[in-house]
Amino acid sequence: MTEDILSTTEIDQFIEDFEVSKLDEIGKKRWFSKNAIVVKLYQIAILEAAIESIERVKDAVERYGKVEYFINELITLFVWKEKVYPELMKIKPEPSHSMPTYIVLYYEVALVGLLQSFLYHSSIFHNLEDSCIDIIDYCVNRLTKISADDLPIHHKSNPNATAFDEIERHDKEIKFSVSTNCISLLRYICENLENLPMSVSSRIYSTHDVPILIANLIDSEIWSKRDQDDGKLYKFCDNRWREWFSKDPPLSKVEVQVWLLIRELLLNTVTSTLYYFSNYRKEQFSKLVRHLHDKVIDQLSPLSDLKYWLHMNSLSSDEGPRVHNPLIMEVTKQFKDYLIDEYNGKWNDIALDRSKLLFYPEKTELQFVAKGFSDYLDNLEKMEDNVQTCMNCHKKAIKKCSKCKQAYYCGRKCQVEHWPAHKNISIATILLLIFFDVSYYLRIISTILFGRLFQKKGKVTDSTTIYGFCFTQDLDLVFKHMNNARFVRDLDFCRFHFYDRSGLYDEMVKRKSDALQTATSIRYRRVIPIFTFYKIVTQMIYWDDKSVYLEHKFITNDGFVRAAVLSKATMVKANVNEVMESLKAGPKPELTPDLDYWIKSMEESSKKLRPKDSKDD
Repeated sequence: MTEDILSTTEIDQFIEDFEVSKLDEIGKKRWFSKNAIVVKLYQIAILEAAIESIERVKDAVERYGKVEYFINELITLFVWKEKVYPELMKIKPEPSHSMPTYIVLYYEVALVGLLQSFLYHSSIFHNLEDSCIDIIDYCVNRLTKISADDLPIHHKSNPNATAFDEIERHDKEIKFSVSTNCISLLRYICENLENLPMSVSSRIYSTHDVPILIANLIDSEIWSKRDQDDGKLYKFCDNRWREWFSKDPPLSKVEVQVWLLIRELLLNTVTSTLYYFSNYRKEQFSKLVRHLHDKVIDQLSPLSDLKYWLHMNSLSSDEGPRVHNPLIMEVTKQFKDYLIDEYNGKWNDIALDRSKLLFYPEKTELQFVAKGFSDYLDNLEKMEDNVQTCMNCHKKAIKKCSKCKQAYYCGRKCQVEHWPAHKNISIATILLLIFFDVSYYLRIISTILFGRLFQKKGKVTDSTTIYGFCFTQDLDLVFKHMNNARFVRDLDFCRFHFYDRSGLYDEMVKRKSDALQTATSIRYRRVIPIFTFYKIVTQMIYWDDKSVYLEHKFITNDGFVRAAVLSKATMVKANVNEVMESLKAGPKPELTPDLDYWIKSMEESSKKLRPKDSKDD
C-alpha cells in the first residue's frame, strides 16, 4: 500500500542524506524536488500510523537521528514565512500563477504532520533536548495568533479574486490548520517532561505560561462556531468545518486533544515545582469548569480528575508559600535566532530572487512544479482509498465490502449490522451509474475547480487551456485511438472552463442569461493515440449581437493540431455586444474567411430547414 509511494530503501536513503534547507534556497527549482519527497514521507507516515502498521518513516528518522533536522527544517520555513513571504507579497506586477507559492506554504503542513507522527513516540525524546524549546516557541507563536475568522465555514468564490487574494486565502487556511496541530505537539512534549531538561519545563510554565494560553483558547471555543446565516453549529474536525448535530459527541477530535493537553499541563508532577497559582491564574482556570458538564465527562473520563482538581484549586487559599522557580540554565539563543542573525537585512533580496519561479514561472518550470503536485494528489487519492471510516462504528477501517468494493468496515460484525442500510445504498449507486453519466459531471466540476484554484482569471479575448489524457474509456473500436464522440464531449469541458475563466459566466448570471450551443464543426486531422496527453486551447474569434464564436484546437505534446473545431454559442436573453462592452473586449475581431464560409453555410442550411411561411430560424 504505502510501498507504492516510496520503498523502504528510498525512505532510508532520503532520511540518511537529509539536510536542513538553507533559508535562501526555499522556492528554488531544486528545493521543489526535496519538497515533493518530504510530502510523500508525510503521507506515508500518516497512513501507516492510521492503520497501525510498521512506521517506516519514524523508524528511519530515529535510526539516523534526524528528528532535530526536521525540527530545524520547520523553523527555517517558519522564519521564511515570517520574513520573506511578506516581502514577496509586496512585489508587483500580479503573479501569473499561485500554485508554486501554495506548494511552499503547504510544506508547513507536511513538516508539522511528520513531527506529530514522530513525537507521538516517547523513544524519540531521547535524542531531543534544546530542539524541544524551538518546537515550544513555534507552537506558542502559532497558537497566540490563531483566529477562527481566518477560516470561514463556507468558502465563497470571488470571481474578481486576484492571484494575491488566492495566495493569502491559502496562507490563512494553512495557518489555522497547523496552529490546530500544534496542540498535539505540545501535548506530546508535556507527556515527556520528566525525561527532558528542566529548561523545557521552564519554557512552558515560566516563559510562555502555556496553561493560561490553552485555558483561554478553550474558554473562547476557538474550534467551534455558529453560522450567522442559519444558526447551525459547526466544529473544526479533520481540517475542515463540519456541521455538528445533537447526536454527535460534545467534543470534536481537536477539542479532545486540547482538553488532554490542559489536563497534562495542570496535573503534571512538574507543575508544583515551577508554577505558582496566583489569584489571577485561579480565576482563569475556574472558567473551565462550566465546560466540563456530564456529557463531556462521559465522553472523556480522564477529565473527571481535572474537574475535581479545578474545584479544589479554586477553593484553596492563597496563604501558602509562593513557588520560587529553581535556578535553570537556558540556552539563550535558539536556531531561529541564528537564522535571523544570518539573513537579517536580506529578506527583500531573497524575495526578489524567488519571485521569478514562484510568481512568473516559465512553462517548463511550471510543468516541473505541477508534476510534483500531481504526484501528491495521486498519493492523496491512494490514502483516501486505503484509510477510511467504518460505515457502522466510524472507526478506522481498511477492509472493503466484497460486493460493492466501495464501503469500508473494521470487521465482519459491523458489516453484517450495516448490511440492510448498505444494500439500499448499493442499489441506489447502481441506478445512479446506469441512468446518469457521473464521470461527465465530475469532470466538469474538477475542471472548473482546478481553474479557480490555480489559474488566474483573464480577459474574454484571452485563450484558455485545459488538459486531457486518452485512456481506455475513450477508445474507438480498433482500441488504438480516441473515438470521435470524445472530441465533442471534451468541448463541453473547455467551453465551461472558458466561460468561467473569461468572466462570461458571471455576466450571464448578472443578466439572468444562458448560453446554448447551436453549432459545432470539427475537422479531424490526425488521431490521438491511446495513453497520450493532449491539451485543448480555446479562443473567442468573433461575435455578433446574438452569438459568440469559439475556436478549439486539440494539440498533443509534439505540437501538432490533431483536430480544429469551430463552435457557436447563442446567448439567450442577452445582447452579446453589450456583454462584450461590459467585459471590455475591445473592437470586434475581423471575420476570418473560414468562419465566414461556415456562418454562410449555416444560413443556407437554415433556409432549407425553415418552413416556407416562417421568417426566423
